[in-house]
Amino acid sequence: MAFLIKIIINIFLILPLKLRISIGSFVGFLFSLLPTQDRLIAHLQIKKILKSKNSKKILQMMYQSFGKTLVESFYIKQILNSEESFTIVNVDAIKTIQSEGRGGLILAAHIGNWEILGAWIAKNFNRPFTVFGRLIDNPGLQKALGDIRSGYGVKVLSKNDKAAGISVIRSLRKKEFVGAVIDQDTNVKSEMINFFGIKANTPSALVKTAQKGNYPIYAFFLIRTAPLTYSIFTHIIDSNKSTEDVLNEYNNILESLIKKYPEQWVWVHKRWRTLESLERLNSKQYINYLNRMIG
Repeated sequence: MAFLIKIIINIFLILPLKLRISIGSFVGFLFSLLPTQDRLIAHLQIKKILKSKNSKKILQMMYQSFGKTLVESFYIKQILNSEESFTIVNVDAIKTIQSEGRGGLILAAHIGNWEILGAWIAKNFNRPFTVFGRLIDNPGLQKALGDIRSGYGVKVLSKNDKAAGISVIRSLRKKEFVGAVIDQDTNVKSEMINFFGIKANTPSALVKTAQKGNYPIYAFFLIRTAPLTYSIFTHIIDSNKSTEDVLNEYNNILESLIKKYPEQWVWVHKRWRTLESLERLNSKQYINYLNRMIG
């Protein structure tokens, strides 16, 4: 499978990069037409959270954005070679992080292109970057992406790896960067934090680890502003705050970006599936819950 994916990637190299990304967008559009459970969940969440009359259009654009993200992620080295493609929104924050040279915990999200973001961080801070998260279920695709990630200095640790926690601490001690996307409701240690006015189960373990060792905490996001043009949003979060306040600040920053770029967040995740009672709904229950919420 991994070999087949590499062949497809190499065939795509014949085409201009913008055309490849356009093809990804078109494939995403086709997927937006399929009556899947994920599509229904995404649509219901968009309707509930954004209360937009254009929910179907946002849903379609979300799938197109994801198609672009997938194609871009296989050609990151080519994208990184064009420095003019990137605009840093908060230059002072970047300069502060570079001058301190302490590495730290980077909190990101499934918005824009998080794969390009990881590569950009590894390149521009010139230090190892370990990402803590869930591996892709498809072994072939995971192998292909793993090879690409290692090529630009990003290592991925599975959250199911028993030794991952020790590796994270070692990386932080060596003043390296450790990153995680924490905008999903997953089976990890979490806290119920407001997100769009609704309590959302938000992963907290890595934040607590960084706070315990007095390591810096940052929020980084990359947004696509035009074809092959991206903006880097950077925020320094006070790690001396309570874990709840750190997660609140992260959620507030992400919420403001989603409001501005709703089509670039991956709405298919069941973000509010854990209720305040800590009952965790399955997909069918969650769909019924969203329908009741919408009325």
